[in-house]
Amino acid sequence: MPADGKVVPWHRCLLVALPGWVVARVVVLSTFALANQPSALVWDAAWYHDLGVHGYGPYGAEGSRFFPLLPAIVAVGAGLGAPAGVWQLAVCWVAALFFAAALVRLTVRESGDEAAGHRVAWLIQLVPGANVLALGYTEALAGLLAVLYFLALRSPRGVPTGVAAGVLSGLARPTGPLLVVPGLVEAVRSARGEGEGRAARWGAWLVALAPLVGTGGYLAWAWWALGDPLTPYRVHSAADLRGGVARAPWEFLLRTSPGGYPWPLVLTLLAAAAVALYLCGRRLPLAYVAWAGPMVGLAVTAWGLHSLPRYLAAIFPLWMAVAVVVRDRRLWLTLMTASVAGFIWVAWLTVAPGGPVP
Repeated sequence: MPADGKVVPWHRCLLVALPGWVVARVVVLSTFALANQPSALVWDAAWYHDLGVHGYGPYGAEGSRFFPLLPAIVAVGAGLGAPAGVWQLAVCWVAALFFAAALVRLTVRESGDEAAGHRVAWLIQLVPGANVLALGYTEALAGLLAVLYFLALRSPRGVPTGVAAGVLSGLARPTGPLLVVPGLVEAVRSARGEGEGRAARWGAWLVALAPLVGTGGYLAWAWWALGDPLTPYRVHSAADLRGGVARAPWEFLLRTSPGGYPWPLVLTLLAAAAVALYLCGRRLPLAYVAWAGPMVGLAVTAWGLHSLPRYLAAIFPLWMAVAVVVRDRRLWLTLMTASVAGFIWVAWLTVAPGGPVP
């Protein structure tokens, strides 16, 4: 593990993240008001709410595709007497703010550039698809945990945080186990490093394997409750959802898929992700691209590319790399103008009648 780089205090990171957080919520809530949509707890957010309030029992195998961290948090709030919907949204909003703040801290530590930290705070919250950070979805929690995991990976003193963030990440989303990949990259690097003590090397391996512990626990429950440990993944891969483990996206590059986003938007996002992934490989340590690459692969191989904006928006190393590289003020303003326009477009499409579901 590398020596600690430049560290920005958490309170400053939060202040840097706050303006973009406010702007994103103003935009998203405005689209809901214009569409006469009364609640941000819609689509998948409604599933997380209902699973937290009623448990998994009434929903059988179909509900198992929603991993249990957010439902468990909703259940805790309901058990304490808080209105479940308000509690869920409050937790997700706070997590989104800390997600952006943690990414500011990580970006500055890796790059030594505080201006890059300011840029990433805006970008991560206002790329097309990041509107789900203002909804009751699990992306805010999963994003925060993933950034905390990377903060721990890239620090010689991060084992307790890394283990906790890894286990919880494995319980947050089906993609949680992919954090094992960067974990193993850093564990191997630690094992080869000179001057690393035995405790540090063992700690690196514990952090690397932590996401498997979280997901393994959930799959063990699925085995006990549903008779098949892979039920959550099998349901998620159904024909009316992901459409299989992986589907080639070629047929929808130049035409809009049924119930999907407009193909020009999809094609633009794919091109942006390809450039960002290239920059990630060139400018960030190997652990970042080792995670971002498979995540992009999963995002672009879901049938119809229906959730492409939110999938790509959550892959923070892409936007971290862009924030590090784009230093020219005019280029940055052009990029942010395009990003905000795309953010507004996606936010509107997801609430407009007949629009795609995020």
